Amino acid sequence: MKKLLFLFLLLTGFVNAQQEAFTIKNPYRDTELKPKETFVIEDEKTGNFAVFMIAGLTNYAFLYDKDFNKLKHIKSPKLPGKYKSFQGYTIKDNTYSFLMNTSNNRSYGVITFDFEKGSYETYESAFKLKKERLLSVVSYKNTCYLITISKKENEIIIYSFNENWDEPNRRAVVFDDDYFKDATNKKFDFNELFYDKFQIQTIRNENPISIKEASRRIKIYNKKTDVQIISNNFKEKTFILDFNLVNEGQKVSSIEMPVFEKEGYVPESNSFLIDNKIFQVRANNLKLAFNIVDLNNGEVINQFNVRKEDSINFINSPIIQKKTGIFEGERNINSTTAFLRKLQVMDLGISVYKDENNYVFHIGGYYEDEPNSSLVVVSGGNFTVGFVAGLATSFLTYNYSKSLMIEGLLDENLKHQDGRIKENVFERISNFSSRRKLKAETLFNKDETFYWGNYSSKYDHYSFFSFRN
Repeated sequence: MKKLLFLFLLLTGFVNAQQEAFTIKNPYRDTELKPKETFVIEDEKTGNFAVFMIAGLTNYAFLYDKDFNKLKHIKSPKLPGKYKSFQGYTIKDNTYSFLMNTSNNRSYGVITFDFEKGSYETYESAFKLKKERLLSVVSYKNTCYLITISKKENEIIIYSFNENWDEPNRRAVVFDDDYFKDATNKKFDFNELFYDKFQIQTIRNENPISIKEASRRIKIYNKKTDVQIISNNFKEKTFILDFNLVNEGQKVSSIEMPVFEKEGYVPESNSFLIDNKIFQVRANNLKLAFNIVDLNNGEVINQFNVRKEDSINFINSPIIQKKTGIFEGERNINSTTAFLRKLQVMDLGISVYKDENNYVFHIGGYYEDEPNSSLVVVSGGNFTVGFVAGLATSFLTYNYSKSLMIEGLLDENLKHQDGRIKENVFERISNFSSRRKLKAETLFNKDETFYWGNYSSKYDHYSFFSFRN
């Protein structure tokens, strides 16, 4: 009994001791904040940052310096109804400009928050996408890059915005179509790498990634201005496209998937990139194969295989169901056979993140979101925050999507390592936030610290709490 009391007090003390970093109090007497979505943008040059609250009829922006001192705030009316999300941004001094898109991703507008003047402005851009499809958006060093794919040519197109919102710089990255062949050496159209727009996902692999995001067959990674796109639309191999947003040159490579015998159902496959290594998984109702390949030389570093009648000996926990950030045992999933059978009706995915020098992997599938999922966050006019809230979106998806998976730990040499897997930062934040009434959550990372934010309707203020990674 004393041990249980001590544990309770220890846990309670931990929760209460969680540091509150800063709180935004409502500076306006005539209205309540009531945000429906919140996101944070940091100025890479100065370390200043701005908190934006999308509240429907009224929206708010708060500017802070690098030491978390509030400098300015702005209130703006409802955003134009024709635009659906913030896509990218630029920052000049204390002016934050956002590129907004319509639901069809063809027309664009701009909204500018000028903290020095205390003003805002919106206007429609003359820029439009024609015979192209949006893939991703990168905001880096005061330039917003739109990455699109041509519907006619074998090329990826990069638009660079830097105050030139009507006429961005355009550059085409052309790929040789001779390289794109299937397992029978038959050529296919370049666009087939990206044919399903609902399977495209921008990945930030420096953070934990949900199985839902990892199950997308087309993943886009960027580090500064370097971009890698992997496509798993062809189940026999993974295609990898490398290019730079600024510099000329491109590279195409492909990695064969693990070979399956012609038995059982047609296998599904997927892959994940981290540290210039590709982690590949392939599975059907009879077998699961997991390969790790060094992209520098194409050599297989390690491989794991399990058949339905075997126990999975490369994992560190039972087969688990993940829901609202808490790992729970799935009572009726107690065998490899059952796990593989259930995966057949899910989208297969694999995600990997670093824990110091070790690698933590998740392999599994995700359940469709329930209609009342907390992940469905929509503000007034159906406006969502889009690409600018990448980290917050990844956290919310990790926290609220429901998935079935196995979890394992690999050492720096990619060998399986026994032992308990530590809670990652997303899970620590989730455990803390589960004790609170949640509204308009967000998350941002600054100086190797994560800041989780949540709105209190009772006090009409928005508080941020800090978590070291």
